[in-house]
Amino acid sequence: MIIKDLAVKNEYSYSILTCSLSRKTGTEPVFIAVPDKYKDYLDPHCADPFVLAFLLLACKNDEDIIIEDGFVSEELAFNIESILFPLLVKMGCGKGKTKIIHNAQFVPLSDSLGGGICQRQMTGGWKLCIIHCALYIILRP
Repeated sequence: MIIKDLAVKNEYSYSILTCSLSRKTGTEPVFIAVPDKYKDYLDPHCADPFVLAFLLLACKNDEDIIIEDGFVSEELAFNIESILFPLLVKMGCGKGKTKIIHNAQFVPLSDSLGGGICQRQMTGGWKLCIIHCALYIILRP
C-alpha cells in the first residue's frame, strides 16, 4: 500500500488531513478530521496517523507501507518495526514480512507535530507507549 499526496484543508470548522491510498484494488482518498482548535497539530508532511491507521491491514495482507511523500517519525517507525510487528505475528496477524518504506529522512517525533494526535497539548509532551497499547489489546477481556 502506498500513502501519498498528504495535505491539510479546512472545511465546516474541521481541519482535515488527507492522503491518497493506493492498493492492488485501486486508489482512494482517505482523511482524518479534527476540530479546528487542533489544526496546529496537523502536519501535512507527517504520515504517522495513516501508518497507524493501516498498520493492521498491512500486516494481515503482508503488504509494505510505502510513503511516497512526507515522513514517518523515527521513534514510531522503530517501535512498530521492532516491537509491534513481531507481536502481531505472534498473534497470528501476517507472516512478519511487512515493512515501512519511505523516501524522506526520519524525523524525530519531538521535531514533528506528530500527525495531529492531541496528546502533546494534553500532556505537555509526547509519550510513546506501544508496548502498553499492545499488551492492552492482548489482555483486555
